[in-house]
Amino acid sequence: MRRVFGLLAVIGLVAAISPATVAAAKPIRDSVSMTGIRCDLLETDAGLANVYVEVFADGGFASLSLTTGGDPEALPDIMTDFGSATFDGSRLSASFNLVFIEESENPEEPPIFTPAGSARLEAILTPDGDLQDFSWDPERYGNIWERQGLFSQLLSVEGTLSIELLNGTAATTALTGCGAGTLIQTVFVTNPNAYVVGGDQRYMECRWATDAGSVELRAQFDDFGTDFSELIIFEGDRVFVGLTSPDFGDTAYGATYEVFDPMNRGEIVGSATADAALAPSGDRVNDKEWVENMRFSLVGDALTVDGSLSMTVEGATTVLTMDDAACEASDVRVKVIEKIGA
Repeated sequence: MRRVFGLLAVIGLVAAISPATVAAAKPIRDSVSMTGIRCDLLETDAGLANVYVEVFADGGFASLSLTTGGDPEALPDIMTDFGSATFDGSRLSASFNLVFIEESENPEEPPIFTPAGSARLEAILTPDGDLQDFSWDPERYGNIWERQGLFSQLLSVEGTLSIELLNGTAATTALTGCGAGTLIQTVFVTNPNAYVVGGDQRYMECRWATDAGSVELRAQFDDFGTDFSELIIFEGDRVFVGLTSPDFGDTAYGATYEVFDPMNRGEIVGSATADAALAPSGDRVNDKEWVENMRFSLVGDALTVDGSLSMTVEGATTVLTMDDAACEASDVRVKVIEKIGA
């Protein structure tokens, strides 16, 4: 059953991407939208105004800054203390409470804010051109399909910005040159009562007894993202380890390991090289296993192994035969079924 345990490396992946629902349900459909308007350096009788307003399903945001001196390079001296906005599908309205910004005499103290007045924006927004589609292609995760849509609609703007300052300055300006648009995002996700994922997997495990102790080699390569091999050398009460990403093909296995001592700050103590030919043995693999609410299935070919492992550790070289007496290998199709809510 050692081949089955090679499969268990996919459990973490399945747990990470499995649906969080506890029972089957209808496909998930949702959408969110945001409509916004922006004006840069809008010339008004009160100064240069920068306006940004956006409205979404559960609220809105409105910001206005004003440079009363009219210098586009200067920092604003009036800004929004609080703003709100609404949109009914065609009319966008926003209000702004404004404050003066005055630098403190002590540069280490924060600026001083004092009431400056208020402003209001009223605009009619109408579609300008065709709806633009920036959607992603549908994606499949096992037996779950996900489709996300992203759409953009440019809007023409007709309206005014009215500013009333406490110093008596009042200005009403057309929103000439302002831009607006609506952004819509949609999602559709199937929601089955069982999660299914499958892929190809190659697995090999070898064990040897040596005069000094024992040696173990394990390797796995699969469609779930695993590309890993470990070499463990036991010599009395000492353990040496080698880790690598092998060249694990259909007909051959090759790997080079840098061997280190994990108990001595990872000191490099040697190296190892494994080379072996792989071929179908004629035996079939047909293993099935239940782990809690997950069913694991492996179906494919057992492989013969013909090669060697050469290790040089602390100056001593050992060569071990990689054959069917020491190694088990398989090339299988893996299928994982998770019952949701089980």
